[in-house]
Amino acid sequence: MIQNSFLGFLARWFVTAVAVLVASKLVNGIVYADYGSLAVAALLLGIINALVRPVLLFITLPVNVLTLGLFTLVINGALFLLVGRVVRGFYVVDFWAGFWGAIVVSVVSFLVGGVVRRVERER
Repeated sequence: MIQNSFLGFLARWFVTAVAVLVASKLVNGIVYADYGSLAVAALLLGIINALVRPVLLFITLPVNVLTLGLFTLVINGALFLLVGRVVRGFYVVDFWAGFWGAIVVSVVSFLVGGVVRRVERER
């Protein structure tokens, strides 16, 4: 059980790292110095999305309802920008780079995660 959960954690971390790498290639304003900073950024992004994002979504629930959930994109962009401010060697120039980067990371994570889950089911 512990081994499976650890492997699952590593798989999610790898998927997030690949997604952040793709975002850095597609979005102007997202730059990483080396793969180490990219890995740390992916790890911190995963931790923030697991711990901070649910609290922010709860606090901003009325705004999310009024905007039909579109405010979630603003939260995701702000959290991506926060990771760019905290991790040395990983840079997000402004909010819009974080906004588009968060969208790219979400889409790539969804696609790559689906492939990983399908391969896992076939085992």
